[in-house]
Amino acid sequence: MSLALTSLLPLILPVSAAAAESPTAAFLKIPLDARAVGLGAGNQAMAEGIGAVSENPAGFGLARQQEAALLYAPHLKGASLGYVAYGGPTRFGSLGVSHVSLRSGALDGRDDEGRPTGGFSAEDRAIGVSWAAPLKLGGPLLGSAAIGGQVKHVSSRIGSYQASTFAFDFGAQAGRRLGTLPVRFGVAIRNLGAGLALQERRDPLPLNVSFGAAVQAARMVTISAGASRYLAGERSELSVGAEVSPASRFFLRGNYGMLRGGGAAPQVLPQLSWGLGLRLGSAQVDYALMPLGELGHSQRLSLTMRFGTPARTAGLGLAASSSGEIPARSLVQAAFDEIRAGRLAAAAVQLQRALDAEPGDRRLYGLLSRARAAAFDLPLIDPGAAWSASARRGAAAFVDGRDPREAVVFLRKAYEQSAAEAASPEAGDDGLLALLNRAERAAKVSEPTGRSALSRPGFVEERLRSARQAVYDGNYRLGARRASEALEIDPRNVKALQVLGSAHFLMGSRAEARKAWRQALSLKPGDPSTLEYLEKVR
Repeated sequence: MSLALTSLLPLILPVSAAAAESPTAAFLKIPLDARAVGLGAGNQAMAEGIGAVSENPAGFGLARQQEAALLYAPHLKGASLGYVAYGGPTRFGSLGVSHVSLRSGALDGRDDEGRPTGGFSAEDRAIGVSWAAPLKLGGPLLGSAAIGGQVKHVSSRIGSYQASTFAFDFGAQAGRRLGTLPVRFGVAIRNLGAGLALQERRDPLPLNVSFGAAVQAARMVTISAGASRYLAGERSELSVGAEVSPASRFFLRGNYGMLRGGGAAPQVLPQLSWGLGLRLGSAQVDYALMPLGELGHSQRLSLTMRFGTPARTAGLGLAASSSGEIPARSLVQAAFDEIRAGRLAAAAVQLQRALDAEPGDRRLYGLLSRARAAAFDLPLIDPGAAWSASARRGAAAFVDGRDPREAVVFLRKAYEQSAAEAASPEAGDDGLLALLNRAERAAKVSEPTGRSALSRPGFVEERLRSARQAVYDGNYRLGARRASEALEIDPRNVKALQVLGSAHFLMGSRAEARKAWRQALSLKPGDPSTLEYLEKVR
C-alpha cells in the first residue's frame, strides 16, 4: 500500500496504529462497525448478526433474519471508505458476503528526490464470503456457543501497480451462566494469510488476535473487557467498555482503552470512544466517535436492515443486545409447547433460557418459579395415563398463573381420574396430588384436596409431604432430613428417594443426588420421572 494512503490512516485508526506496523493492507485494521468502535475489544464477545462479520464471524451465527449493513465514515481527507455486507440464516448455517474499499482522491506522485512525477490514484479492497453457525453444546462448562469464519480476497492498486492475496478470519463465541449472571466470551483471529507483494516486496498482512468477555450486570447494563494484538507490528490494546439501554430501543456505549505501539521505544497511549444506537422497527442506526487529539476525531455511522421472518435461533445469554436477537417470546412459546406435551421439566429449562435473554423480567421470573415448582412435583406426565390430558391442561394453567382456579379445576379432575384408574382413592398419583395442592394454595382454596378419611397419611406419607414442602420453600437440608426419616421406615419408597435426590441436587451434591435417583430407578425400572431426574446429572 502506498504512503499516500498510509497518511490517511491516522484519521480512521488510533494514533499509534499507523506508525507501528508495516503499511501493507493496513486498511484491514479499520473498524467497520460503529458498535465495535463504541465498545472496543470487548465487542468480540458481544458482536452479533451481520455486523459481526468484520469483527468476530462467530457472532454472525446468531443472526435470526436476513440482514444488510452499510457504513459511512466521513472526513477522510479526500479518501472514501465504503462497506456493505449482506447475509442471514440458512439450513446450512448463516451465509454472507461483504465488500470494503478505501479509495484515495487524486494524489501527487514524487520520485526519490522529491520531484513531481504526475498524478495517480490508489485503492484497497476486500471481498469476503462468510459462514457461521451456533453449536449445541450444553454441559457444565459451555451453555451455548457459535463458530464462524470468513475468506477474503484482498487487493491493492497504486497507480499502475497491483497486487492481491487471500486472507482468512476465524472466530468463536460461548455463553453460560456464572451464578445468576449471564456471561459471554469471544475470540477471533483475523487477516491470516500471505501478504501483498508490491514492487517486488511482500509485507505481512496485519494479523490480529483478539479476545473479549462480557457480563450482564443488570437487565439493561452489559460490561465488557477485551484485549487485541496485531502480531506484525506488535501493537496491543486493552480496553473496558459498557453498553447501557435506558429504553428498549436506545443504547449508549462507552469504551476506555490503553494502546501500546511496537518498535524500539513503544508508546502507551490512552484511547477513548463512545457511541449510541437506535432501533427503529427493522432498521438500526449506530454512531460512534473516537477523539484523536490534535488530529481531530474519527466517526462511524452504521445502518443495519433486517428482512423476513425471524428464525428460531437462540442467543448466547445476554439481554440488552442492540442486535435485537432476543428470543424470550419464542422460548416462552416453546416452554408451553413442552407443558402441553407433558414435559414439565423441559418447560422449566426453556423458561430459564427466556429469563437469561431478559434478566429481571418479573413475568418471566414468575413463570419460571411456577414451572420449577410444577416440575418438582410432576416432571413428566405419562402420555398413556387416562388423566394425562386434564393434568397437562391444569399444569399449563398453573404455570401461566393468571387463573389459578382453572388450574384447580383441571388438576382436580386429573387426580380423580388418577384415583379411579388405580381403583383406590389412596392410590392416586402422589405428584399430581402435590401439584393440585399447590394450585389450591395459589387459588386460596380453604379445604385442599386430600386422600379419603379411610386412608389418612401415616408417618411415611407425612414425612414425605413435609420433605416436599421444605424443598419447595428452599430449605433443602430439612427436605433431605425428612425424606431420610421416611426412608428409615420404608427403605423402598421410590417417592422418598426422588425427593432426597432432588434435595441433594439443589444443595449442589450431584453425587448424592445420582445415588438416590439410581436407587429409585432400581426399585422402579423405567420410571419416567426418575429418568428425567437422572438426565440432570449426566
